[in-house]
Order: sequence, then C-alpha cells, then structure tokens
Amino acid sequence: QTPTPAQSEPHHFSELVCSNSLKSKSRLNPAGLLKNEMQSLGSLMIVAAQQSEVPAGEALAVDRELFSGFITKTLRNHPRIKVIESQIHSIDEVFGYGVDKVIIATGPLTANALAEDLRMRTDSQGLYFYDAIAPIIDGDTIDQSIAFFANRKTKTTARDAKLKLLQAGTDTSGAADGDGEVGHYLNLPLNKDEYFAFVEAIKGGEKVPYHDFEEPRFFNG
Repeated sequence: QTPTPAQSEPHHFSELVCSNSLKSKSRLNPAGLLKNEMQSLGSLMIVAAQQSEVPAGEALAVDRELFSGFITKTLRNHPRIKVIESQIHSIDEVFGYGVDKVIIATGPLTANALAEDLRMRTDSQGLYFYDAIAPIIDGDTIDQSIAFFANRKTKTTARDAKLKLLQAGTDTSGAADGDGEVGHYLNLPLNKDEYFAFVEAIKGGEKVPYHDFEEPRFFNG
C-alpha cells in the first residue's frame, strides 16, 4: 500500500480522491440538494469547498490541497475536538479510548489491517470499486479551430454558438457557451470514425501495471 498524503506527516483530514468528488451544485439533483441542505446547517465541508472552489460549471470542484488544509486547520484548532494520531488496525481498538459510539470514515487513511477487519466483520470478499479512465492529452496537439469551451449539460450547443461567432468574423476566445456563460471545459468534437480511432488508441496505449490488490473482481452492484 502506497501512503497517501493523509497518511504522511503532517497528517491531513478530508482528503478527496478527485477534485470533482463533491459533484454537482445544482439543486435539481440529489447531490446538489444535499449540499444545499448542508450549507443551510453551516457544514464545515461546504465552507471549505467554497473557500477552495475552482471553475467547473455546475460541478463543485475544489483545489484538493486547499480543501483538506482548511478542514485540517479548523479541526486541529477546535476547542472541543481532540485529535489522536495513531493507526487503528481494528474497530475494537477504538473502544479503548473510552467511547461507546464510533463513526468509521477513514477513506484514503484506511490501512490494510483495518480494511481486512472490515471485510471480516461484513463477511465480504469485496471492498472494491472501479473508476473510469481519464486520458491525458498534450495541449499542443489539440486542433483549436474545432475545439470550444462549454460547461456540461448546457441547454443549447456551445459549438453552434462558436460557429455563429466564426461566421460573423468575431474572436471566439473566451466565448460563452450555449447558456450565455463562459465555459470551463474544453470540448473536442469527434465523428464516429474519429471516436473509434480514439478508443483503439487508448486501448493500445501504455498501461500502468496492476498491483496485487487491484485484481479485477466483477460483481453485481
């Protein structure tokens, strides 16, 4: 197991896996509605997210280091929170601190021994999750004449908006998307042949070797 920043000195709390782990801000979906309710209750997580937010359309994306640092500083300086820094190998060890109720939220801090303890207690063979790949593209290789900035889930096509500007001879740098906002995502349109060629290029690209604990185990979700 490779230590995460949360397991290294100095220890950090609330380490996110991805900058967009907090999902949408829109109250039209459950994730956004939940965050809106958390904000009304004065949630530290929402305050931290607002302090570290980066542009991402309707998504609440954050600078992960700033987000974690804000929460870490707040918790360490809280007069009613006692921080005990030691590795927990099983849930039984927690009760040695004189508590009768435990919330397990170890996230990236979960060591192999604790993961095994949880697996045994839940009679599970899993504790697995699968994520999509995220190919990295060299910015110098992008054809800017067809690329366009737009946010996700716009009501009208930002590409059409850019084409209208091009036809009018207008500079499209910083052009708004189809909803009238400056987009935060660079979109690269592909036709059918280009898409399948892209997929084949990814499949034939260099791959990171699996670790022992990453053996594929497929199951019904």
